Amino acid sequence: MDNNYKAFYENEILLRQQNYYPPFSRIAIVEIKNEDEQKAKQAAIDFNKRLMKFSDKLIILPPNEAIIAKIKGIFRYQIMIKSLRRTDPNGKILRNALMNAFADYNQKSRFRDVKLYFDIDPQSVI
Repeated sequence: MDNNYKAFYENEILLRQQNYYPPFSRIAIVEIKNEDEQKAKQAAIDFNKRLMKFSDKLIILPPNEAIIAKIKGIFRYQIMIKSLRRTDPNGKILRNALMNAFADYNQKSRFRDVKLYFDIDPQSVI
């Protein structure tokens, strides 16, 4: 087994930089959960529309089914948001976007009963 840690690091850090993963960005995962699959999906689409108001400052990926799409009868969707460290070093823009999108969602969405969970700088993106 070749334990070439330096080559591994150099390759990994380049991939992370090219794809805007930490340490070059902060990541937030919004998880949308509901026992009704269509409600969960539509709530994810609705929340994503509200986030898109901040797409000039953040990288907002479209909502997708979570890798494990259903746990104990609950359907799960996720939205990943990336905030570049060079333009948002302390994550203030990211947190502000999440808070504003959530406030708007809570006031106006017809899916307010669908649960949203936020994880900033998650340990895992699965």
